[in-house]
Amino acid sequence: MGKRSCVITLPSEWLQEQKLNSGDSVDVVHEGNILLVSAKNQKKLRTFKENIKKLNFMLNRYIGALYKVGYDDITLSIDKKQIKTIESVLKRTLVGFEIIKETKDTIHIQRIAELDTIDVDTLVKQIFFTLQVIGDELLEALENQDKAKIIELINKDDQVNRLADSARRYLNKRHGNCLQYAFVEQLENIGDSYKRVAKASFEKKIISLKGLKGLNELLGRIYKLYYAFSIEELESFGNAIDNVEKETQEPKELYLLYTQIFDIHGLALTKNIGGKNEAETI
Repeated sequence: MGKRSCVITLPSEWLQEQKLNSGDSVDVVHEGNILLVSAKNQKKLRTFKENIKKLNFMLNRYIGALYKVGYDDITLSIDKKQIKTIESVLKRTLVGFEIIKETKDTIHIQRIAELDTIDVDTLVKQIFFTLQVIGDELLEALENQDKAKIIELINKDDQVNRLADSARRYLNKRHGNCLQYAFVEQLENIGDSYKRVAKASFEKKIISLKGLKGLNELLGRIYKLYYAFSIEELESFGNAIDNVEKETQEPKELYLLYTQIFDIHGLALTKNIGGKNEAETI
């Protein structure tokens, strides 16, 4: 093309994967007889602008959704009274985001760090570990009527939220596995339910310690179904269900935790049998 340049074609699959379009630039580096074409510096900021002055009760959910969807640069028209809620959400869950500019009626939030080398599978394992710690320590705190410890565990749910939001953001930006996204979403819901059970104890509701112990064990079985699936483990999970359900009928917070842990086994099952090759027929 012209007197000093030649044109080469790039694989369309790679262009789509890197989200490159006609007119975009790429890095070209020559090393001896090797020419490197890279799109590593072509990550565009996903921008978002909106007037959210009418939001109140759902404000925190809305801000969290912007993060999970994958936006990098967010400008919002706001009411001054919304600032504290936005700052709280940023502190609790939006990893790598900061307020970079604020006026009386607008706020500008931007990604200052991205988890580019994130391993979603590692995050899922960390979520499992955190939930198991919460469940086991909550059981012990209820046995000892340790109110200070229960409050500490209520706040520990923020750690689950941060891990889950980071995983969901990554999956959205990288067009990740929908089943994996749903699994992370359900784990985050289980974290919320552990928090509700902890709060219910302050409302003088009787929490079945046997039921809570059974739920903690079921969650451990879910981990095995997800990462070390076997027909035997699946049947063992099914056999354990009935006894646990009987112990978790009341209060409603405990039963909700039971239904969520029961429901998530379907995702673990689908993940492990969906990828198997179909048996050959003769």
